[in-house]
Amino acid sequence: MFLYPGSGKGTVGKPIQIGHGWAKLNVIPSADLTGDGINDMLAIDTRTGVLLLYSGNGKGGFKTGKKQVGHGWKGLTLVAGADINGDRIADIVSRTKTGTLNLYKGKGVGTFQPPLQIATGD
Repeated sequence: MFLYPGSGKGTVGKPIQIGHGWAKLNVIPSADLTGDGINDMLAIDTRTGVLLLYSGNGKGGFKTGKKQVGHGWKGLTLVAGADINGDRIADIVSRTKTGTLNLYKGKGVGTFQPPLQIATGD
């Protein structure tokens, strides 16, 4: 895994390797999911369907360890991580194999409410 640091001016710097062994994970950079003011990352383990939270350390990497924050995500793809509903708490959106989009409202502590269907594939 590589981090491309932003310049704050619309460009990115040289890549910095921050991890390895991510081939079996569907990864999405996300907003601050834990409420500590630092962006975090989510990943679905494509083998098990477990949803994992990697808490950001504010230095371009992650705090030690990961936290399981869901299960039953096998076959889903993470497509967005941001404050979707305007409540100042980061949410996530997933896409099913048939193209349905589901919104999971964030609770502000790295966990989410049950899904709400927000669109279907046409």
